[in-house]
Amino acid sequence: MSRVLRIVLITLAVIVLLYGVYYILGRPALPIPAIRYKVSPGTQLYDLVKATESDELRLTVVTDGQIDVTGDGNRMASIQYTPKTLGNALTLAGNFMGKDQQKFQTSVSKPLQNLSSLLYNVFRFKLTVLIVPA
Repeated sequence: MSRVLRIVLITLAVIVLLYGVYYILGRPALPIPAIRYKVSPGTQLYDLVKATESDELRLTVVTDGQIDVTGDGNRMASIQYTPKTLGNALTLAGNFMGKDQQKFQTSVSKPLQNLSSLLYNVFRFKLTVLIVPA
């Protein structure tokens, strides 16, 4: 057996073993560092952020089909989704952005949809977006 083939087989065995351990542990959501997103004054989302006591909204997306929005420690919204319905939820969120809707679509919405559809059934990641006033 050639050396390259042995290395490939060992690498595949390690990957399968690691995924097996991950699966046995219940496929916990792996956290991704939080993204800070600043909203401009005059948008509906800006007013919503300012209405919370903490001046920050926390949008948490777990790629197993859960979106939570919290402000000042209180849950404001909770949405269950599938990769097909995630686009509808993000379009609804984009409607609150006003003039920042295009920026939201390119910097948050599209990457989130791509990540979620790719990893919905394989790995679970937890992405947090901190929405703060500019």
